[in-house]
Amino acid sequence: MNELTMTQMYWLTRLDGIIVFATMVMATSCILLIMSTVFGIIANIDGEDGMTNFAIRILKVLFPTFIISTIFAVFVPTTKEMALIYVAPKLVNSSIVREDIPKIYELGVDKLKEIISKKELTK
Repeated sequence: MNELTMTQMYWLTRLDGIIVFATMVMATSCILLIMSTVFGIIANIDGEDGMTNFAIRILKVLFPTFIISTIFAVFVPTTKEMALIYVAPKLVNSSIVREDIPKIYELGVDKLKEIISKKELTK
């Protein structure tokens, strides 16, 4: 069975921080995209080609940044989701779960029936 290394465990605990950072980058780039677009439109109306080109260059950098940070914020799993992704298959495929849990369940049901029958007899 694969063991969880210390490096994997570290990055597993950092996933929430990565999502928060990506969300902050996404929000900042969104605000800057809007400001650059408005700045470019105003510069274009005033006929300043140099400023318009500068705004377009900023947009060429900010738009991919916005897209990449949005992808990270949406598709990177949280720490809890990643733990579930890592643990659930091991639990489901475990021989202990497949063989012993039904036996333990049967023992529990038998014990409950025994307790119920004793309570009925004492009434």
